[in-house]
Order: sequence, then structure tokens, then C-alpha cells
Amino acid sequence: MVSLPNESAGRTRLLLAAAAESALDSMFFEALSSEPAEAPSPPPEALRATVSYRGSRSGRLAVAVLPETAVSLSANFLGSGPDAPVEEALAWSTLTEFTNIVCGSFLSHLDSYGAFRIDPPQRDEAPPGAGWLELPTDAGPVWVWLTEE
Repeated sequence: MVSLPNESAGRTRLLLAAAAESALDSMFFEALSSEPAEAPSPPPEALRATVSYRGSRSGRLAVAVLPETAVSLSANFLGSGPDAPVEEALAWSTLTEFTNIVCGSFLSHLDSYGAFRIDPPQRDEAPPGAGWLELPTDAGPVWVWLTEE
């Protein structure tokens, strides 16, 4: 993450973690099993979605989850049972929506008077770099990453 002038990078990380935790809890019915922590890049098999934003602040936000975590989050989000089959396309769609939700929440807390354009989330196979934050859940880890330009 890029250091921001006149703002603590720690505050930015806390806001990012809070945005992800709030979305997981309120929309995906998944609570954290322990505190978020700095983490290395997610494993290669993790599904990743990235969203870019610009306006009074500009940057990129990424989310990564293991395939089985994506399925569990999708089932929770859609209100289907834990044993209901979730197609891969639906898991991807849910992951990109989660990424969009986290970005919107993060930006509204970071700069509540700012104006932003959030691009549609994209599937991103390549890790954007170091600096991931891991949020442990019972469904599996959820990683979030942010850089500002």
C-alpha cells in the first residue's frame, strides 16, 4: 500500500478491514474467526477480483478467496443451503460483487464527502503485489489489498 500524505497508513488499513468485515457480516453472514492480520500474497489457486476507483482519491482494491470459500460466500449471499451447488460463474459473480461492496464502503468511510467513479470489478488472475490483509472466517480466509495512486 502506498503511504498517504497527512494520513496514517494504519488508519487506512483499519478502514479497509472494517469495510470487508462489515460486508462479510451483514451481507454474507460470515463473521471473522479472529483478528485481521498482515499476510503474504494469497496462494495461486485463490480467485481474485480487482476494482479501480478514481475521483477525489484514486487507486485499486482487490479481494481474494479460495474457490471453496467463494462457493460458501455465494451460498450465504444468495440464501441457498450450505449443500446447494454453486456454479463457478456464480461464485465469480458473487466475488466481484463483494469486491464492489467493500470498495464502496471503504471509500465512503475514507472520504465521506469525496466523489468517486468505481469501475466494474474485474477477474484478476495475477496477484497485484505484497501487502495483503487476511480476514479469517469459518468459510476460509478472505484477503483484501489496496493501493492508492
